[in-house]
Amino acid sequence: MDQSRVTGEEIIEAMLGNLREGLEPLRYSVLAPGVYHVYLHERDYGRLQGIFPRIQQETRQALTEELRALEQAERGAGLGALMRSKLKGRLPKWMQGALPGSEARQRDYQAPAEGWQIAFHQDADGQLQPGDVSVHSLLTLPPRMEMGEGLTTKTVKTLRRDGQLSHQESYSKADAPTPRPHEFKPEDPLATVAVRRRERQVLSERLEQFRYDRQRRNHTEQHGRSERRKARRQSRDRFAIARANRAVGNGGD
Repeated sequence: MDQSRVTGEEIIEAMLGNLREGLEPLRYSVLAPGVYHVYLHERDYGRLQGIFPRIQQETRQALTEELRALEQAERGAGLGALMRSKLKGRLPKWMQGALPGSEARQRDYQAPAEGWQIAFHQDADGQLQPGDVSVHSLLTLPPRMEMGEGLTTKTVKTLRRDGQLSHQESYSKADAPTPRPHEFKPEDPLATVAVRRRERQVLSERLEQFRYDRQRRNHTEQHGRSERRKARRQSRDRFAIARANRAVGNGGD
């Protein structure tokens, strides 16, 4: 395979490596980053641009499967887990502790509540070579309110080059209250998509209201024209009756 051309599978593998590096373990749960920015060389970006939606779809599936596999591995999935589930409550604690995998903590690997958010970008700095993949993931950690701190964002950068993965981790802290994890800065492409979607929804609602108002005006105008025609007919009928009565009266004289 041409090493200077990146494939969709290699992009997904780079993102899975980034996921594993970006996990934030707590005592009873493990948090996973939910926002991923993928940077590609200009040539790879242009070649794969048409299948980005399909890569996003399969990446979301792969991330979910990887998270479940990591959770099962920590919980000692296999014979020990099966025996513990079948014999739960029947064995003394010392015997349960002797089962394989019983020392593993039962933590929940939590997928992001807002879903996996993935955006593709073309390398604008010229730092990537053809075949390179750079993945930046973001995980917003909850603030420590008792310390008066803002939100902390954990960023993991993964570079795939020549089939090897390298990772770099950093943290940034906000001094003031910041948006919730699923909210992005206006310049973020994902936020731009959300804003445009909301604008289209507002325009659609306004158009629907305009159509409804126009139908009401048309109905009112039609009703008004119908009432005016009815009044003219009644006036003509009264006039005709009056003429007929006068004609009968004159004939009688």
